[in-house]
Amino acid sequence: MRKSSFNFLKLFLFWIASFLVHRIVFVLYHVTSINQSKLSDYWQIFWHSIPLDLSMAAYFVAIPVVLFFFTLFFSKTNQLLNFCYPKINYFFIVLISIIDTIDLHIYTEWGTKVNSRAIDFLINSPSEALASSASSPLLLGISLFLIQLFLLLWIYHKYINCKFEKINFKYSHVIAIPVYSLILILFLRGGTQLAPINQSAAYFSNNSLYNHAAVNTEWNLMASILQNNINAKNPYQFVSDSIAKNEILDLYPTTNDESSNQILTIPKPNIVLVILESFTSDVVGTFGGEANVCPSLSKIANEGIAFDSIYASGDRTDKGLIAILSAFPSQAVRSIIHQPDKFEKLASLPQSLKENGYEPFFLYGGESEFANFKSYLLSTGINHIVDRNNFESSQMNSKWGAHDGYLFDKLNKELETKKQPFFAITLTLSSHEPFEIPIESSFKGEDLPQLFRKSANYTDQCIEKFMQAAKKEKWYDQTLFVFVADHGHRLPKSYSTAYDFRKFRIPLIFAGNVIKSEFRGKRIHMLGSQTDLAATILSQLKMEHQQFNWSKDLLNKDTKPFAFYSYDNGFGWVKPEQTIVQDNINKQIIFNSQPKLNTEENLQQGQSYMQKVFEQYLAY
Repeated sequence: MRKSSFNFLKLFLFWIASFLVHRIVFVLYHVTSINQSKLSDYWQIFWHSIPLDLSMAAYFVAIPVVLFFFTLFFSKTNQLLNFCYPKINYFFIVLISIIDTIDLHIYTEWGTKVNSRAIDFLINSPSEALASSASSPLLLGISLFLIQLFLLLWIYHKYINCKFEKINFKYSHVIAIPVYSLILILFLRGGTQLAPINQSAAYFSNNSLYNHAAVNTEWNLMASILQNNINAKNPYQFVSDSIAKNEILDLYPTTNDESSNQILTIPKPNIVLVILESFTSDVVGTFGGEANVCPSLSKIANEGIAFDSIYASGDRTDKGLIAILSAFPSQAVRSIIHQPDKFEKLASLPQSLKENGYEPFFLYGGESEFANFKSYLLSTGINHIVDRNNFESSQMNSKWGAHDGYLFDKLNKELETKKQPFFAITLTLSSHEPFEIPIESSFKGEDLPQLFRKSANYTDQCIEKFMQAAKKEKWYDQTLFVFVADHGHRLPKSYSTAYDFRKFRIPLIFAGNVIKSEFRGKRIHMLGSQTDLAATILSQLKMEHQQFNWSKDLLNKDTKPFAFYSYDNGFGWVKPEQTIVQDNINKQIIFNSQPKLNTEENLQQGQSYMQKVFEQYLAY
């Protein structure tokens, strides 16, 4: 048993070594692109590659380990194990040698790691793939493939190939199965942290080449295939392409920024964007919600500008973050944040502001790697990310990380040191399930609606404290504060369906002394979405925003009012006169607020929107 364990350990280390070989080749192959790098940059690449390498090695070891489990109970399967063990490993050696060689060329041509799109290209368009590779050094590619292949085969044959002896069954072997399984699972998921490992574990730089060099090629390909069917076609082909295109053009007519209400007293204010976890309008009194849950936000809205007809694009933070910062709508069954090769092509508000002299940074009390947040944020040009690693261990007082009180204290300290104009993005977490808070609450009861109210009220208190402290700072009078939710919530009203349009309505507030006095206390009834934040802010700063083709200026009188949201596998289409929800699987309307109106016209608009959003997602 001990000898078998040692064999698997050697195999595990062999795969780690094979990934190291490819990473060295990858870096040398692209050395001209990173020739300005310092020695510490190379160290960072290899250091940050470890988590995904460990995970992928565990996948390769898992199959022979499962076969080994059978030999513990059925001794006759020992011959099967000895027959299959080298064959499986030889197969993987050849496979990764091919994948790694393709990766070198793909990265040169596309600037992305080998992914499902590349496999799709090779399978469905082999002649085009061959033509595309004509510019590559074919001899060098073949040579690198053969060198890697024979080097790995030699190492495997000399040091790893082995025979498994027959093992007489013992009851202690029963214990070995869960122990082996637990060890494998820990490596597969990357540890015991809340979220399973993803590409963010390897991301550490604003330089995408460094990040891509650190990402395990095979892990990235496996994830890409699982997340994106190789033969993916748009499942939302509701109308002809010409109709869909015309509908979108009609929804986003060319507007003149001169038609926008100019609300700011200075041309380039600092911007503090607070993204509120799960904050539905139902807990903010000034937005028609319960008056006693978030009185501070209501007060801020009443003294600033309240956009009272805004809808979240999706129902989770991974979709809300993309909608807010990149103005890209939710894709129903997919989430682009999990695919670096796609989200790296998105425009972003941080990048646009950075190009105009702003210093963007991001603060979160939890794991920035959760749901691939970190890799996305780095791709937007954000240089500084503050997450749970920057808080004291004593401040890790919730399941998700540091509660919002510590978060806003940290935000205030960070702002004291930042060069102006800055763009601070803060994501709260205390109002996330399980709605735990570090203080006693005036709300009594332990049912879910009450727990949600308690957590929202706690965050509201933290915001009030932060704003009071901010008013004493020198930068306060030059700062625009923006409050918006990442998504809504079924609580506290306990909406029974995932698609209920009411749970998608969220608060959006502009506040601060940089707002002209005549606009303070104003309510904007323009129907819109999180995706409209980019165009609205950039228009106020007189900056280009055409790159955000799904974003409209909420302060422009020529803007057309509408909102789109998606849930699981359906979408909602909200117009001033009618709200329609369609199930995308059976293409049936499952909610219609005004069935007597011309449903077909509005339905076709919503279908066109869903269709074109997913089409653009696939095109990235």
